[in-house]
This record gives sequence, C-alpha cells and structure tokens, in this order.
Amino acid sequence: MDILFLNHNQKGYGTYYRCYHLGRELSLMRHKVTLLCASKKNWDLRIRKHKINKNFTIITFPRLRFHKWHTGQTLRTFLYSIYAFFSKADIVHGFASALPVTVIPGILWKVIRKKPLLFDWDDVWSGGFADYHNSISRRILSFFEMNAPKYCDGLTVTTDFTYNLAKKFGYENKTCKVPNGCNVRGIKYITKQVARKKLKIKSNEKIIVSMGHTYFKSMELLLKSFKLSLKSIPDLKLYLVGKFDESKIDEKLFKRISNNVVIVGEVTYSKVMDYLFSSDVLALPMENTSIDKGRWPVRLGDYLVAGTPIVSNAVGEVKLILESYNCGLTSNPNDIKNFSSNIIKLFNDNKLGGGIRGSAVKLSRGEFSWKNIAKKLSKIYGEVIQK
Repeated sequence: MDILFLNHNQKGYGTYYRCYHLGRELSLMRHKVTLLCASKKNWDLRIRKHKINKNFTIITFPRLRFHKWHTGQTLRTFLYSIYAFFSKADIVHGFASALPVTVIPGILWKVIRKKPLLFDWDDVWSGGFADYHNSISRRILSFFEMNAPKYCDGLTVTTDFTYNLAKKFGYENKTCKVPNGCNVRGIKYITKQVARKKLKIKSNEKIIVSMGHTYFKSMELLLKSFKLSLKSIPDLKLYLVGKFDESKIDEKLFKRISNNVVIVGEVTYSKVMDYLFSSDVLALPMENTSIDKGRWPVRLGDYLVAGTPIVSNAVGEVKLILESYNCGLTSNPNDIKNFSSNIIKLFNDNKLGGGIRGSAVKLSRGEFSWKNIAKKLSKIYGEVIQK
C-alpha cells in the first residue's frame, strides 16, 4: 500500500512525531509511506527529501516564520495540493482535520483523484488551540474542524474526548480511535545510575523531571507544587527539559525555588531520554481545558518508556491511562497540595514506585507500542480501500 501523510507541523515538533512513528512502523510492514511536513528552519524556501528507509520518505516544504502561529501555511497548502494531485498514493491521511494546509489538499485529492482520504483529529481547536489565534483564524480553524470530516472516508482520533466530539458532529460511523504510542524501537534502556553519569548528575540527588513545550498555565501549578514539596524534601531538584519562558512565570515564586530548579532547555531526543531515565519522578502538569482533555501527549509515551513513576493532575486520556494501568499517581486539576503529596509519597515509598515502574514498561512494550498501533491503522486503511 502506498500512503501519503500530510502534516501541518514543522519537522521535529508536535504531531510530526505521531506521523513519524506511525510512518516508520508502517514502512517496516512493507507499506510505502511519504510524509509531507514543514522545514524545521524558521526561514527556508527549499524542498528537501529525507530517506528514512527504503519505504519511508520525509519531504520538508518551505517555512517562513513571520509570527508564532503563521509560518507560510498558504504556500505549503498550494505545494501540498500539487504534490497530492500527482502522487501515486493509494490513500491520503491528513494530520490534522482543522488545518487548511492539510484539509484543502486532502479534499482536492478526494474530489479530483477519487481515492480514499482520512483525516486525523489529535488536538482540539475550536474552544482550544484556535483561541490563541486572531478572530479570523479562529473562525477558519473551527469551521474546518467541524466540517472537513464530511469529505473523508475515515477519521482517526487519539482520545475518548475527541471521539465523543466526532460523535456529536455526526461522524461516529467513520471514526476510529488510534492513540499515540511509545517509542520502544531503537531506544537503548539504561539504568538511572548510567544516565546520571552521562549527564554528570550526582547519584544521590533527588530529582523530578518535567519535559515538554506546551505548558500554558500548567507550569505555575507544577512550580507551586514543587515549592510545597521542598518543605518535606529540602534538597529536591526539578529539571525542566524543553522550552521554558521565565517571563511568563510569577517572578517571586520562581525566585524562591530557583536554587532547586535546573533549566535544561531543548536538547536532542537521545539526551531527553537520558534525563527521563535519570529521574526519580516524572511530572506531567495539565490544565482542566479542552486542549488537555483532548490530547494524548507524545511525551506521555516517552515517560512510559522510561518506566519512571509519573505524577500528574491528569485530565482526559492521560487520567484514564495513568489510573487504569497503574502508571502513576493523579490528583485533581487544581489541587496543588495533592500533587505535592503524590511527589513526596513516591520518594517515601519505594515499593509503590516499583509497582508503577513495572506497569509503565509493560504497557509501553505492549498495547501502546507504536508497532501495535500501526498494525491497527494498517487494518483501517485496508477496510477503507475495500469500501
């Protein structure tokens, strides 16, 4: 089967990883996969081809970043449409269903080429990410999110929350849940001691690690919970891996805990995993919003692979997974005290942490491995093509 993925993100960010892992696993099942995405450079007018293996190709298209949310998507929409028109693919899968850059080329493919089309709904835009755009963009994104699935043969979603939204809009019969997963292929498992030696972290240091880019207001909850935890564990350290903007954090709060916070910043994926392996506890702060209820964070998969106990004020799918599979301790969305007490509990109860660690590793290698998720998606493609 020849499959074309259309992705709105730049290479190495957000939903790109969902496409990458699914594409890699499908290619190892002997499907031919081509992924179109934006260049990871802020200003890049070139089209570049990257061969991952004989069956998987990534093509990056021009990216012109003149605003946080606007990076030349109109140009990419045009270029994607041309590429799709001449593509020899058997099926097109657009990630995501609210973005014109993936929806318009997908619909043109469906109407002109009359071949199967799927859209993927892995984030909530209307009442979610769209609210961070101007009013015109907000209306466009909301319109596409609600109406684009009318034109596709199948709709994949990552969470129960987005599944229920699809059902609400009347798309239940064409919707299938295809969650994000865990990248166990190619990961070299190392012990906490080995990871700390690589990172030059003391073996006896007590560490919490939080990894991610999209925090919004949840970072403040994490920092307040951490501050409270310091009363019981004064030498506790918090490592922040990924983008972190100090200007958006309460200056007085951060000043009080700054000596116990290590801002790592953005690092390579292999180094991210070193930090996850080195930690005693992994923090996954969330907000009680449609954005967090509707997402299956890719970092959750990395957390599960690391097998380190997770603490989270979880909502949506994250809450379901952590509680159903015993992969971490959860608290209510705005409960700073309970978040903190769960951190302390994991440092004081080795048996509890050990049980959680075993559950996380088992889950990452089983139900939520990208290999098993790609098998499910391959079956969906087959059923759509046969209709």
